[in-house]
Amino acid sequence: MKKKNTLFFSRIKVHRNFGVLVSSLFLIVLCSCSDDEGEFDFPLEGENLSISDIAGNWTSFFVGFQDLGLPDDQSQTVDFSAMGATTILNIQNDGRFTSRFSLPGGSIVNFSGQMGFQDTELVILNDNSSPGDEVFFSVNLDSEDVLRLGGILELDFDEDGTIDETVVSLAMVR
Repeated sequence: MKKKNTLFFSRIKVHRNFGVLVSSLFLIVLCSCSDDEGEFDFPLEGENLSISDIAGNWTSFFVGFQDLGLPDDQSQTVDFSAMGATTILNIQNDGRFTSRFSLPGGSIVNFSGQMGFQDTELVILNDNSSPGDEVFFSVNLDSEDVLRLGGILELDFDEDGTIDETVVSLAMVR
């Protein structure tokens, strides 16, 4: 019974601090900087997909986070789209993208950058980041025109002061 209560209260804390969580996610992942002054040098063609395959306007119907720092019996994906979070993503044929995350309570996070591929993974670099700070996501476009993105990011998911590995999952339609 105690595990259920711990998980329940953990969920309440996550729900209450959703804005801080997502803001932290984008600050950590998409706005980090490095001293590497190279160039974003990833092709627009991957092994299975190309940027032209996924170009267009996408709207999320699932935004999920899973804290991998929790024990297996407590770690589960939390569906933030069920709490009102939405993501709008515009991908251009040249790999440029813009994204808008709307959070419960009216908070909005906007960012833009460049996309490319490394083998089967989608590579994303925010305009405020330096080459070397790319984020790598699995990417799938199914026959029903659903774009699925997923990857592991490091952030303080439960706001306990410890950076944890967190799985981020997005499912989007055109």
